[in-house]
Amino acid sequence: MQRQMTESGTRSAPFHWSPRLGIVGMAVGALIAGCGGSGGSSNVPFIPPVQTQPQPQPQPETQPEVEPQPEATTSKVPNPVVTGPIAKGAMPGTAQGHKEHDYPWLATMHNLAAVGYVEEEYFIEGNANTYNFPASYSAANSATTVGVPATVATTGNRYKTRILVRRPASADKFNGTVIAEWQNVTAGYDLDALWGSGFEHMIREGYVYVGISAQPVGVNQLKKWSAKADGFSGRYDSLDVGGSSSTLGNAISHDVFLQALQAIRYPGKGINPLGPLRAKKMIVTGVSQSGGYLQRIINSLDPIYGNARTPDNKGPIDSYMVYIAGGYLNRNLAVPVWKVISETDVAGQVASRPTGTDEAGNYRSWEVAGATHSGRRTALNSRPLAARDDWPLTGVDCVYPVHPRVPVQHVTNAVYDHLVKWMDNPSYNPPRMPAILTSGTTIVRDTTPGHEDKNSQGGVRLPEMLVPTAWNAGTGNSARPGGEGGTFCSLYGSYYPFSPAYTEQLYPSRGQYTDLVSLAIDDSVKAGILVPEDARHTKFVADRLEFDGGTTRPENTAAYMAAQDLLEITYFYLWTTPDQLDAYMDQAARIAKNVALADKSSGSQFVYDSIRNDLKSYADGVEALRKAGKVSDVSAKELADGVKLVMDGLPAL
Repeated sequence: MQRQMTESGTRSAPFHWSPRLGIVGMAVGALIAGCGGSGGSSNVPFIPPVQTQPQPQPQPETQPEVEPQPEATTSKVPNPVVTGPIAKGAMPGTAQGHKEHDYPWLATMHNLAAVGYVEEEYFIEGNANTYNFPASYSAANSATTVGVPATVATTGNRYKTRILVRRPASADKFNGTVIAEWQNVTAGYDLDALWGSGFEHMIREGYVYVGISAQPVGVNQLKKWSAKADGFSGRYDSLDVGGSSSTLGNAISHDVFLQALQAIRYPGKGINPLGPLRAKKMIVTGVSQSGGYLQRIINSLDPIYGNARTPDNKGPIDSYMVYIAGGYLNRNLAVPVWKVISETDVAGQVASRPTGTDEAGNYRSWEVAGATHSGRRTALNSRPLAARDDWPLTGVDCVYPVHPRVPVQHVTNAVYDHLVKWMDNPSYNPPRMPAILTSGTTIVRDTTPGHEDKNSQGGVRLPEMLVPTAWNAGTGNSARPGGEGGTFCSLYGSYYPFSPAYTEQLYPSRGQYTDLVSLAIDDSVKAGILVPEDARHTKFVADRLEFDGGTTRPENTAAYMAAQDLLEITYFYLWTTPDQLDAYMDQAARIAKNVALADKSSGSQFVYDSIRNDLKSYADGVEALRKAGKVSDVSAKELADGVKLVMDGLPAL
C-alpha cells in the first residue's frame, strides 16, 4: 500500500479514499500497509470429523394452499408441485435417530427457535428443459455472447428435488426479502455456503434463506446418505435430478433452479414454501461452481424468462449476487447484478473486470482483499455438521495455516442490504470499489525487505486489512510434499500472525492500534462496506486484542492463537443463545488477554492457574447450556474442543 514516513521513522496520515488502493490508512510505526469447480464427487478436505448432536427444532406445521399472486400472471417459468414441510424424525443424539438419517441433511446446529426462526424442508417436482447455450462462458469470450438467448434443446425431463427454508416464524420479523442460494456441490454434497457465512445477519435483519438442491451430485449424495436399502430412513429415495447422469442432470439444473425460485416468489395454487410469509423481493445467489451456472441464467436465460422488472415477462428474480465466480456477466439487465470475488479468484477474473463506464448501470463488482475462496466460516459451519451426519471428510496438510481471518461475510452482509435498497429504488447508486491491484494477473504485494506485511493492495479493504496484525492472503498456499489437501490448500488461502517484534514496530502501544481500528471502522461504515452491527463486533474483538508492544511470550504463542480462535467461535456457536452470548464473549476475551500477558519466566504460577480455572469454568458453563437445551451438541462439542486447544497450548511449569 501507499506509505508515508515521518522524520522519526513512523508513518502517519489520515484515513482517506484512494481510487487506486481503496480505503487506505496510515499508522504509527511502519503501518499499514472462480474457482468454477468441476462439480466432481471428491470431498472438500477439512479437519477429521467428530460425532456431535444439534439442538432439536420445533416441528413445522402443515401449510395451507394459497391463491396465485397477481404479479405472477406474466411469468413464463412453470410452477412445480410442492410437497411439505417434510416431517423429520429424531435428530442425532439418540441411537435410532442418528442411524435412520430422517432429518434434513446439514440441518443447522443453531438454536433457531431462540431467535424466532424455523427450519423447514420441502420437495418440489416437475418437468424441466435442457438448453443449447450460445457459447462457453469463459472470461475471455463471454462478453461477445452476453444477452444472446439460449434455445430449448429438450423438454419434459422429469425431476424431483428438495429446498431447505430458514425463515422467521412470524411475518412481523420478515423484511420481505428472500436470499435463494444454488447450493454448491464441489465437495460432493449440498453445501449452504452463504447461510454458514452470514446467518446472524440474515436473522437479525429478518431475511428468509432458501437453499436449493439443483444438481445430481448433491441429490445423489442425499439419496445415498438416507437410502432405505442401506438401512436408513429413505428420506430422499424419491428425489431425482437426471438420475446418475451428470450430463443430463446438470443440463436440467438451470430449469430446476428457476422453478424452485418460481415456487418461492410466486407460489401459485398449492403449498407456499414460505408458510405464512409472502416474498416481496428475491436475491438469487450462487457460490463458486454454482455461480458459474448462475452466470448462464444471467447471460442467456434471463432474456427468455425475464425478471421481476420485465413487465410482459415477469420472472421470479429481483436481483443477482454471484459470489467467488461468474466470469463476464450481463451489465445491462433491468435488475441489479452484483459480483463479489475473493483475492483467491482475482487472477481468473481479471479479463472480466468492468470498466468505469459499464458499472454505471445495474452492475457492481467488488473484490475483497485478504479473503479466500473457501473461508473459515464455511469450515466452522459445514465440518462439524458433516461429521454429525456421518459423512466422511479428509484432512488437509498445507504449508501455511489456512483460512485468513478477514471476515468476508461482513462484505456480503453489506451487499445484501445494498441490494434491498437497490431493488426498492432503481435509482439507488451503491458504492463502487476499486479492484485489487494487479500486474497482469499477478496480485501486487509489499516486497519491502524485512516487512512481514505481504498483504495485497487495493480492493475492498475491511479494518482487518487496513490495520493488519497478520498476513491474510487468498493465494500462496499449497499442500506439503506428500501431504493431504491437494489443490484445496490453494482455495483455503494463508494466514499467519505477525511476530511480536513486527507488531510492536507497527503499533508501539495497543492504544494506538485500537485508535487506528476505530478510524478504519468509521470509514468502512461510511463507505458502505461494513454494516453497523458487524462494525460493533469488529470493535469488540479489536479492543480485546492484546499484544502491548510484543509482550506476548513465545511460549504462549500457540495458546494465544487458540484463545483468539475461541473468541471467534464463541460468537459463531453461541450467537443464537442471545441471553448468554455477551457473558461468554467477555469470558473468552479475558482468557485471551491473560494468555497474552502471562510470563512464564516470572514464575507466575498463579497466572497460569487462573487461566486454566477460567477455561474450566467456560467449559463447565457450556456443558450446562447443552444440558439445558440452549445449545446443540454440535456447538457444545466445538466449543469444548476450542477450550482444549488453548489448554494444550499453555506451557508446562
